[in-house]
Amino acid sequence: MAMAEIVVAAATATEITIIRAAAVATVATVTEMLVAMCRCRQRQCQQQK
Repeated sequence: MAMAEIVVAAATATEITIIRAAAVATVATVTEMLVAMCRCRQRQCQQQK
């Protein structure tokens, strides 16, 4: 039984790590998109002035 429990625990830890990595990647991508949008808007504002 102990062996099976260790395998389950390892699988769960791996899944959590993958989910965390995916979440970090998603946040980074969204942040980059927001920064890019802000830069575009700043350029447009400067061009209008």
